[in-house]
Amino acid sequence: MMYIFCMLIWGLNFIAVKIQGTEAALEVSLFYRSLIAFVLFYMLLKLKRLPLRKAHTNYGTIIGFGICNFAVSYLLLYYGTIYSTAALVTLIFSLKAITTPIFLRIVFKTPLQNKIYIGGALGLLSVVIILYPDLHTISSSFLLGIGLAAIGTIVTSIGDVFSYYNNEKISIRCVPIQSACLSQRLAY
Repeated sequence: MMYIFCMLIWGLNFIAVKIQGTEAALEVSLFYRSLIAFVLFYMLLKLKRLPLRKAHTNYGTIIGFGICNFAVSYLLLYYGTIYSTAALVTLIFSLKAITTPIFLRIVFKTPLQNKIYIGGALGLLSVVIILYPDLHTISSSFLLGIGLAAIGTIVTSIGDVFSYYNNEKISIRCVPIQSACLSQRLAY
């Protein structure tokens, strides 16, 4: 059920952004995406009869997760695609598979497996291979796009650290849903 809701949210989001065109600000696009997510996840909460309020819940980490993963990172990645290419932003964002385990290692002392090092090296190598042919002609605005994508990826990884904390310490199955709902309420 959760997978269907996520697919519905992302699919409707891209349709909404396409219909909206380029005249609206990215912040407006992000607001629409968050509003659609909020409505669909709220309906899911009601359908599954999951409570929004739990005793001993650290709402700061839930809100942190929601704002990092559903607001700030998306905005940075959206702006990154304006200044560079969407393909490169996607490639940079895929480095999240490396940055998240590293941040989890730093904050929670979780073990880092060797495959993270290998995957990290291959991921960085792929970014370098993509950029290398054009290194002498890269503009400052293109570099800005790369930087925004990198910061957006790091912000997402920070949100993933909040998520890990929420899942390990709070042990609530609906924390991601709560995060989406709470960050939507607070951010806008």
